[in-house]
Amino acid sequence: MVLQLKVGVTQGMFNMSRAARSAALVAFAMTIALSAAQALPAPALIDPFESYFVADLTKKDQQLIADAASKLYQNPATEVGASEQWQNPESGNSGTAVLVEKSEINGMPCKRLRHTVKVKNFAEPRTVEFRRCKFPDGQWKIM
Repeated sequence: MVLQLKVGVTQGMFNMSRAARSAALVAFAMTIALSAAQALPAPALIDPFESYFVADLTKKDQQLIADAASKLYQNPATEVGASEQWQNPESGNSGTAVLVEKSEINGMPCKRLRHTVKVKNFAEPRTVEFRRCKFPDGQWKIM
């Protein structure tokens, strides 16, 4: 199994130590993965929500992220470039999921999404990409 993860580093993170930036980006990536997994039938991942970086994402934010991703994964007719936006007026957080690639791995349809999340307490949005493939049992899993 191949795991492909691309994380965009933004200006606001340069004030942090390298170790803190790495920890923050990994925590953010895991948040997106877990949020997307909540809406899709997939095995549970570890819970990264203890990180200070994702502490500003509420449960409702996480559900909105998962719902946006699910719309793009679940519809086989979704074309590259399609996007789903979400916004939580309660937290002030918002974001977009964009389908950036459709492919096939070992006969399974795969989709790579780019998530851009604007957290109210951060100056710059955070970006992460995940590829999920639809396994024969119908579950979309990170590859």
